[in-house]
Amino acid sequence: MAKETELKLVISSDYGALIERILDRLGARHRGRSELFNAYYDTSDRDLSARKMALRVRRKGSAFIQTLKTAGTSGAGGLSHRGEWEWELDNEQLCTPCLAGLIPDELANAEFYPQYQTDFERTLWLLNFTGSEIEIAWDQGTIKVGDQIEMISELELELKSGNTKSLLVLAKQLSNLLPVRAGVLSKAARAERLRSTLRQGLAEDDFGLNDELSSLSHKLDIELETLCSDSNELVLSAFKNTLDRVKQKVKNLQFSSDTLELIDLLERIQQQTQVDTHTATEIARWVLRLIESRLIGQLSTRLALINDSQPAEQ
Repeated sequence: MAKETELKLVISSDYGALIERILDRLGARHRGRSELFNAYYDTSDRDLSARKMALRVRRKGSAFIQTLKTAGTSGAGGLSHRGEWEWELDNEQLCTPCLAGLIPDELANAEFYPQYQTDFERTLWLLNFTGSEIEIAWDQGTIKVGDQIEMISELELELKSGNTKSLLVLAKQLSNLLPVRAGVLSKAARAERLRSTLRQGLAEDDFGLNDELSSLSHKLDIELETLCSDSNELVLSAFKNTLDRVKQKVKNLQFSSDTLELIDLLERIQQQTQVDTHTATEIARWVLRLIESRLIGQLSTRLALINDSQPAEQ
């Protein structure tokens, strides 16, 4: 068994060139790019997911690798620790005998079925940093659950040897150079969240949300977090630009009073950034939560709450 210790940083795909320049400046050794295609398996009753375990078969070129990950533990700064077992396969067929002794006894004879996919391009670097060797992976792609898609754009810092403190120090250094935020959910956990959303009948089509708007809202979320910690002119300009792109995209949604109210709220954020960044970012948080949950029908109530909570203009 291997023990995986990693830290995930979420970042917009727009910053690819900057990522490469910064890692080159840090002395990271480029290890190439690869396309990874991953199918995740579980029982019909979601027994593995309930135990916070993940079972996948990954195709990389002509190679197939089966991986079982156990429930992880989270530490300071977003560090994740979890058990991991891998087996090389001849094809994409799941090897259930390999799981003997690693999954609960009651699942020994269970049937496992494909549940969702995560397909992405991975760019790898190796970095010797403060006495530790760290693998840096930049993943860009998609999570697919049925017909629904969620975008992937994240940096994974995995400790290959050395001290876990090195991961935290590196993450802090990267956060000072890039608009990143700590990612607490694995790709499998994000897929489960998307599945849960679909079960509740909140599919993306309910909001008219498409991949472009999802990607833009994700980018806005990253820039919002950066703006809260460092409101310099460059960060503020990037935030305003993305905000405007989100507003233009929302205008293309099906005409409704809720859509008009959302546009009005986005315009209010734009105006507020000129005089009060804190208030603007607080309102922006509401908007992002609404976009993520697709609950546009609640916007009027939430807008009223925001209005009631803000001091009257002088």
